[in-house]
Amino acid sequence: MQVVEYLIPLCKLKKENGICASAPAVEKLRERIRFVTENSPFIDKSLEINHMENDLFGISLSSQKIDAYNTSEVTHTCKDFINDGAQNILMTFGVDILRVSEYTTQSGESQGKLRADLVVADSSGKIKVKVWSDVYENVISACVEHNSIILTGKKGYGRYADFCIATEIKQAI
Repeated sequence: MQVVEYLIPLCKLKKENGICASAPAVEKLRERIRFVTENSPFIDKSLEINHMENDLFGISLSSQKIDAYNTSEVTHTCKDFINDGAQNILMTFGVDILRVSEYTTQSGESQGKLRADLVVADSSGKIKVKVWSDVYENVISACVEHNSIILTGKKGYGRYADFCIATEIKQAI
């Protein structure tokens, strides 16, 4: 999050839990914030660049959409998972969803419920994710292609050894 985004909610009088002593000071601060956000070369424009590259080339060359969001919870990259993802260790990724494939569970306790396979990516690479029905039913609205998410999961085992098994998915903000 940028410093400017922290200042906006504080643009009010001190008696309203703000940082300004008078109404003219509130307006002056708001004016300066507007000026900085519209004119500063230091404002993060990674999302704008991402969209422009996708429009021009059909692919983003310099960044992922997730780079524009708060990823302070992230503990691992896709490359970490690919290179040395250990089983039974929870890993949290900031990723963009590239592909969603939905399936109906055919047997067991979850028979008839939806589950999904995702392909997700960050700037280091891409990984495959299994989202079992118990998790998927709570996060289905976030599991949309081109969406940015915070994904927590573990490395699969056996025939799922190449997959991350999702335990939690949250919308990136």
